[in-house]
Amino acid sequence: MIKFLIICSLVCLEVPSFAQLETNASPSELISSLQKKNPDSIKVQYLLQLSLYYYFQRADSTKALDSVRTLLQQAKELSDEIHSVKWQPEILCFLGKYYYKTGKIGQANDYFIRTANAINHVGPVIRQIERWKELAWNIQELDTIGMTRTDCFEKMISLYAQLNNKEKEIDTQRDIADTHMKQGKLDLAEQELLEVLALSKANGSYHLFYTYNLLAVTHHLKGNYNKALNYALQAIESMQNAGGSWPIILYSHVANLYHELGQTEKSIEYFRIVFKLSPPNPVDFYYIREAGVFVRDLIKQKKEGEAHVFLFDFSKKYPPADPYGKASLARTFAYYYNAVRNYTLADRYTRQMISLEGLLGRNNEIRRDVEYDIGEYYSGKKQFQKAAAHFQIALEEAMLNNSANAIKDINLALYKTDSSLGNYASAIRHLNKYHALNDSIFDVAKLKQIEELEVKYESEKKEQNIRLLEKEGALQRNEILQAGYTRNWILGGMALLLIIMSLLVYNITLKQRTNKKLGLQQKEIEQQNISLRHLVSEKEWLIREIHHRVKNNFQTVMSLLGTQSVYLKNEAALDAIAEGRHRINAMSLIHQKLYQAENMSSINMPGYVNELVDYLRDSFTINNRIRFHLQIERIELDLSHCIPLGLILNEAITNSFKHAFPDDREGLISISLKWSAADHLLLTLEDNGIGLPPGFNNTKQDTLGMNLIRGLSKEIGARLTIRSQNGTQIAVNFVYDPDITHGIKQWGSEATYSV
Repeated sequence: MIKFLIICSLVCLEVPSFAQLETNASPSELISSLQKKNPDSIKVQYLLQLSLYYYFQRADSTKALDSVRTLLQQAKELSDEIHSVKWQPEILCFLGKYYYKTGKIGQANDYFIRTANAINHVGPVIRQIERWKELAWNIQELDTIGMTRTDCFEKMISLYAQLNNKEKEIDTQRDIADTHMKQGKLDLAEQELLEVLALSKANGSYHLFYTYNLLAVTHHLKGNYNKALNYALQAIESMQNAGGSWPIILYSHVANLYHELGQTEKSIEYFRIVFKLSPPNPVDFYYIREAGVFVRDLIKQKKEGEAHVFLFDFSKKYPPADPYGKASLARTFAYYYNAVRNYTLADRYTRQMISLEGLLGRNNEIRRDVEYDIGEYYSGKKQFQKAAAHFQIALEEAMLNNSANAIKDINLALYKTDSSLGNYASAIRHLNKYHALNDSIFDVAKLKQIEELEVKYESEKKEQNIRLLEKEGALQRNEILQAGYTRNWILGGMALLLIIMSLLVYNITLKQRTNKKLGLQQKEIEQQNISLRHLVSEKEWLIREIHHRVKNNFQTVMSLLGTQSVYLKNEAALDAIAEGRHRINAMSLIHQKLYQAENMSSINMPGYVNELVDYLRDSFTINNRIRFHLQIERIELDLSHCIPLGLILNEAITNSFKHAFPDDREGLISISLKWSAADHLLLTLEDNGIGLPPGFNNTKQDTLGMNLIRGLSKEIGARLTIRSQNGTQIAVNFVYDPDITHGIKQWGSEATYSV
């Protein structure tokens, strides 16, 4: 599916209206065509095409490279002889690439200059753009030797700038990002696509869904399912009346994201939309593959009957015409018959799939899926050597596709296979890779963002969701109360039991001092220790559960506030709700940290501050405009100090975002938390923004944010200092000693400031 999205991303943007080499002919067919009586202009094209075959397919062979040079020279001589300029840039460019690959850099650069000159002298700017476009499409996207496809696109951008054609400039910048994505430069592609998105919005472009789709694919390849799903849904929203295969492409992408996340109900919902749309004409093998994923999800939901009706109806309507479609349909039938325990037919379709394996090319998801299923087949038959070989091919294909989720699953399969073969070192490596990818893809924070996306994009169910959240909140409160009552009963019962056991032990000690009774006493003491450990363990579990439920309640409140904001038009009200959500999140993070930590009495501040900063940065969508410098010592604070400090940080960072860097200027926010003395902690937040306005008086500021900062500082007995010098500095200095802090009097809670 990802490969299909990548292919369509450029093809659907603009159908090329320029000459492009036909690359499907085999070398033997090209040689045969050269021997026939064809016009010289056609022979030039065949010579060029044959040279490119040897260049791209056999570039590691010296003999092949010599053939490349000979063929290109023949094409150039014949082109000069008939005074044809049609393929001249391609001939000159690939002669340069030949010399570049053979280490003759000077000659290579000379040919690249001649390539540019040949295009620059073809006439008007619009014609030059067409020639650069022709050359770009005849250079393979993964080729990074000498003049590349991106070099051609950059030439086009400069020419579009001369024509003041901003929309074409943006489209070509998107082509560069798309090329970098296909080359596996995913971080660079993401940065470029975000810039394209900003330019498109500023220029009122109607092509936004193209960019959203590419961003979704980029994050899908990275395994960032939260961002991939967000952009995929935005692509659907901005699609409007897009024609062609785009509705199928975009809805299929969302369905596949939910499929890979294991949310089969949501996947089925979007696949039903896909297969209600008019199918592509002609039906391609990726459409057949999507049908197979749909069938698998139906079976996972115990809907074998619906899967049967759909699969047999689909296979009759759209019989595959190529090996890829046939292999994909065969693996779907094999999966279906295995699910319904008709192993004879399952085996037949699996063998059909194996027979088609050799007809599948490289670097496509059909090959990857087929190799994985064949590996599973041999693994089930205990033929682990064969299974490992097919899993390895599947892994190589997944690496070419940059598919994080597939790489994860294949590594798990290789771990099991290598373990069965006794290759334990290799098995451990694959298991570690599986865990690393699994932890990255199914990160708790990412899953939380996915849940928020689902609330955002299902607003039509808002009333039902609100009632459900209210019921869940009441149920959780009742469960917490019940847990408290249960805990008290358990504590009372255990205390009574301990008293009875102590009396029994005392009476036995007095009456019988024999070795036998001493042994019984020892046994009872051991049982007592077991009970105490059980009690402590249960108490910790209850406390952890309370923190978890408190965190969930905070999340519920945040969701309710988010839903409420949809109905508000007043900017002040919207800002107030947003600020409220940030404050609630600051407290929610603390309870999340407590129930996840081994020590539930204190919070590790570096991790907490990092997560709080990441959340606020994402909430305000500042991208890389504002950078952070964090210096947080390894300090653990208890709940009474951590919540006020978290809220102070939330208010200070929010104020910097809002007021310190107007007009989208760049800036730096520095945050530090360190010991200033033996029992004194100092929290500082500095920015290099515009600073406080002249005459600013902190004590006269009656905003909620300043009142919160002053009040929270006073709550922990802190001295609050606000200064303006090359920006704004906020310092909170307070006494902290876990053993004595609660007994310390407030020693300086009055705020000071200087402008």
